[in-house]
Amino acid sequence: MLSAVAVASLALLAGSAPAPASAAAVNAAAIKNPLPSYISNNLGPYSPWYPLGSYRAPPSGCKIDQVNILQRHGARFPTANAGKKIQASIAKLQQNATSLTGDLEFVKDFTYSLKADVLTPLGKQESYEAGVEAYKRYSGLLGGDAEPTASLPSLVIDNTAGMNNTLDDNNCDDAPENEQYADAWLATYAVEATTRINEMAPNASVEVDDILNYMQLCGFESEYKEQVSPWCKLFTSEEFAGMEYYYDLSKYYKTGYGNALGPAQGVGYINELISRLTGDRAYVLADETQVNQTLAQNPSTFPLDRALYADFSHDNQMIAIFSAMGLSNGPSLPETGPHAGQVWVTSQLVPFAGRLVTERLTCGDETFIRFFMLYALNNADGDYLECGWKAV
Repeated sequence: MLSAVAVASLALLAGSAPAPASAAAVNAAAIKNPLPSYISNNLGPYSPWYPLGSYRAPPSGCKIDQVNILQRHGARFPTANAGKKIQASIAKLQQNATSLTGDLEFVKDFTYSLKADVLTPLGKQESYEAGVEAYKRYSGLLGGDAEPTASLPSLVIDNTAGMNNTLDDNNCDDAPENEQYADAWLATYAVEATTRINEMAPNASVEVDDILNYMQLCGFESEYKEQVSPWCKLFTSEEFAGMEYYYDLSKYYKTGYGNALGPAQGVGYINELISRLTGDRAYVLADETQVNQTLAQNPSTFPLDRALYADFSHDNQMIAIFSAMGLSNGPSLPETGPHAGQVWVTSQLVPFAGRLVTERLTCGDETFIRFFMLYALNNADGDYLECGWKAV
């Protein structure tokens, strides 16, 4: 299923014509993430996209014959609800504090200027560059029958109650939010910052939830204005690392391994993926979770003869999919703080414009599949013997 926020990527994936002439001009004037890595890479699902390593070409004698791309939208503004919470936290400082001193003096004249829900310029750039990357790497898979697309209208998938959308991120009403784990950690790591802010803003009565809002504002405003926000200097590198772990806990226990009903919410996409990889429609037809059977039963709306597929979704749904696939699995996350060897890091799983690329490789008479996230090869445990394939 497609999301309107990913049209920039889809437009480049849809055609077989050469990359648009404007690509070089756009990249030359690319909008850059202004944040230092100790902040940028610790914003959880609000981290701008960043690579963990270089793409690894197929082994000698192997050929990519199918690619499935699952991508999150690029950087966006806060949701309307999150924006209201941030503004309420700002109001505590501007309206309740008897004075604002030190690093908080700028708040006296601060005006909240963020929009809600839509992509930032950086987010549009991230989506565009993802499309360019996919085109350069995989356009050779498109045959001569591919129909070049110069532009696409916005495509909106209805996510309201009763609508069937495989990649909606609210598919299980009975699944608990499990926010208590992240909240317990917030009450630990944000204590010193809370004390420090209250000392600079007497009578503001700032709480740990406000600290999280200020730290979020650091990221959102910096990404939007393309310069480091003054909110960022209020916090230490250790506190930003603590913020990352807050989001690690949040996603792990919401739709990840820490929630019994988390991975189940990713089953629909996996059945679609297996049907594409095997060419066997039986997997989607047998699905009783999120698959849109009206589309899945029709070869014209769910074709199985393509070499390149692109799907677009949101962070919570992608976390469920990764968990159902067995990716980035490891020891459970304690609410007391990070542990050595932790493999579950939200900013590395679902940053803005984060994507999972599934490649099908033919190597002689054998078929393999491999997964890439942020360019890092990420294998699920074990061989895919049921499919007659092996993981590289």
